[in-house]
Amino acid sequence: MAEPLTKIIFLLVGLINFLPVMGVMGPSTLSALYGVDVAEDAALTLLMQHRAMLFGIVGGFILLAAFRPTLRTPAMVLGYLSMLGFIVLYLGSGAPDALTNIFWTDVAACVLFAVPLLMARLKRDPA
Repeated sequence: MAEPLTKIIFLLVGLINFLPVMGVMGPSTLSALYGVDVAEDAALTLLMQHRAMLFGIVGGFILLAAFRPTLRTPAMVLGYLSMLGFIVLYLGSGAPDALTNIFWTDVAACVLFAVPLLMARLKRDPA
């Protein structure tokens, strides 16, 4: 049961992290994803497209780790760094309303990622 559940969790968290890659398509997609208009600022659009590309890399790596158990630990570290980093920045910035859904999505993904960690811990120490 642990392996299929772990794989499903990695697939879910991987998809959550991968989906923002659509932002590379341009300002209208970025606005739809984040609820923030970036069309008037070419530099901001470029930075957000780069962010989208980085999410594609992070999410893609987590998705790959679903099928390659030896990659799971580095994928979890990378995923947690990304998601917890956003959570901390969000909370420190006054919690902008436009980003609340992203905040809660990252919180949920972090909780999901904790499940395989807990299962591994229980397997090592069943007491």
